[in-house]
Parts: sequence; C-alpha cells; structure tokens
Amino acid sequence: MQTDHDAQPFDPTGPSDAMQEYEARRCHACQARHPAFGFGPPLTRPGMVLWACGTHRAEVDGLLTGSPRPKAAAKRQPTLL
Repeated sequence: MQTDHDAQPFDPTGPSDAMQEYEARRCHACQARHPAFGFGPPLTRPGMVLWACGTHRAEVDGLLTGSPRPKAAAKRQPTLL
C-alpha cells in the first residue's frame, strides 16, 4: 500500500506534456484560449485536432463536414426569459 509519504515529490522543473498541450490549444476561428470543443479523426487527418470555442463550434463543424451553418441560425434573437 502506498502512502502520501511514498509519493513522488512535485517536480518544479516545468509543466507536464499534458499541461503544455492544454495551454497550446486555441480556437481555429478566433484564437481564443482553452476552447471547449475538439474535432479529430475521422473528420481530420490522423494526429490532427481542430479546436473551437462555443461561439465558433458550428462554423468549424461545417468547415469539416462540408455543411455550412445557416445564416438565420447565426442571428438568433435573445429570449426575454
């Protein structure tokens, strides 16, 4: 059984590979940091992931699938609720 005393000490030499990848993510359309949506294979080449923020998710999806987003949906009015 491993205890907290046996755990590896924190390595302050730099961030992990996963953290560097997370920090490098940018929205494909607006370059916003830390986008929420990733599009990978089979929509993209193997090893390639396109990231999109919530605002540009449909735009990037349409770019990859070939079905553009309708203009009417882009100009939806806010609800009064």
